[in-house]
Amino acid sequence: MRRIAICFLTVLIFLVIAFGVFRRWAITHLSFSGVGSAHAIEASGVARTIDTLSQSIKEGKLPSMKEDFTSVGSPREEAKLIELRRFLQVFEAGFGRPPQNASELSSLATRSALSPEQRILAKRYASDCEIFTFPEHSYLLNCDNWQPTDIKDLQALVERFDTTTEKFYAVQKHIFLYSPPYANRQGRPDKR
Repeated sequence: MRRIAICFLTVLIFLVIAFGVFRRWAITHLSFSGVGSAHAIEASGVARTIDTLSQSIKEGKLPSMKEDFTSVGSPREEAKLIELRRFLQVFEAGFGRPPQNASELSSLATRSALSPEQRILAKRYASDCEIFTFPEHSYLLNCDNWQPTDIKDLQALVERFDTTTEKFYAVQKHIFLYSPPYANRQGRPDKR
């Protein structure tokens, strides 16, 4: 028993000495010059920054996007598209890119902190809806089984849409939510 106590004390003394040596080394060798004093944020500076950003957006210097979620006569379908849009944004925030198609949304159910209800919805939208992606984070959402006959059909449909505003469209009894290209979200005139 005495040998165990002596071994324990020896190890404890060694640890105290090692800690003291490390502490002295850290104080003499580490530089804390990059740590400065905290600065208070001035309200006037924040207000100026907000005013500058607002003016830049109005002048079209910074990308911004108008949203117009005026109903096109199908509120249930529109609500579904808004929810699909939220999942698309969660996907984009988590993976750094928009999904290439709706089936990719099912990966949200396994790789994100969604509630059980949200996971079920993500899986349902992955199987029931379509996401058509375009360059510059532009997309067209649909949840009523519309399928283009070919890529030209899809492009012809989108060319008729407002290029500066995210909004709903009703075309041939189908409901769409279109988000224009990022580069066009600067208040440029409509392409119609």
